[in-house]
Amino acid sequence: MVDEMPGAHGAPPRVVLVHGAPDRARSFNATVRELTGYTVTTYDRRGYGQRAGHPPKPTGDIFEHADDLIAMLDGTPTPVVGHSFGGIVAMAASVKAPELIPALGLWEPPLVWTSWWPDTRMQAATARLVESGDVFKLGELYTRAAMGEAAWQALPAAQRSGYRAEGASLHADMRSILREPFALSSVPSPIVVGCGSGGRDGYDDVARQLASFLSAELFEVAGAPHLVHVAQPDTFAHLVRRTVSLGSRSLNTDRSP
Repeated sequence: MVDEMPGAHGAPPRVVLVHGAPDRARSFNATVRELTGYTVTTYDRRGYGQRAGHPPKPTGDIFEHADDLIAMLDGTPTPVVGHSFGGIVAMAASVKAPELIPALGLWEPPLVWTSWWPDTRMQAATARLVESGDVFKLGELYTRAAMGEAAWQALPAAQRSGYRAEGASLHADMRSILREPFALSSVPSPIVVGCGSGGRDGYDDVARQLASFLSAELFEVAGAPHLVHVAQPDTFAHLVRRTVSLGSRSLNTDRSP
């Protein structure tokens, strides 16, 4: 079976990828290499990467990020795939501009405000993060944990400062999901929800609940980690292809007489 369908008039299929928190667009580089024949757009969300330390900075309003994503679409209906927190941004954009997002792909979005987690550890950890008074230390701690101590120490001082500055964006992102930012029932796009299985943090449990709640397609891959786009870019690329295919069918249906 062919997962993807061509874009309009034989043009390469278009798709936008949205990264999580904390993260940067370049974490999708390996996935993009898997998606030959596609026009793939990635970008650093406000406060991350090239934007770190410079305006615009997030305030904790998820719809700021939604507006940024909508601007990236530039008026052209395009499937959107979000990893982790990026999936929440993608859903918010779909709520606000459903005509521009014919399909959504979501990999394990952290729906902290729901009762779907198997225990309260994620809610408690997010609340502690939001209560943190030192956002620069927050940025450093998360980056050091992600890349490892040796890699952190090898970074030039300017790069370490940039990662520390991203702590403010991480703090704002987490603050935005302590309470329900929008009704999940209002998310209109056809959706593919991706997840691993057997994870210890409950991301996969929440993804299955979301797929069931939205009557969405579930794309489950045994053993796939939360950071699937880095560890298994071929798996994440498959989710992207499924989403583009779903979007193509949605657009063709809309255009039918």
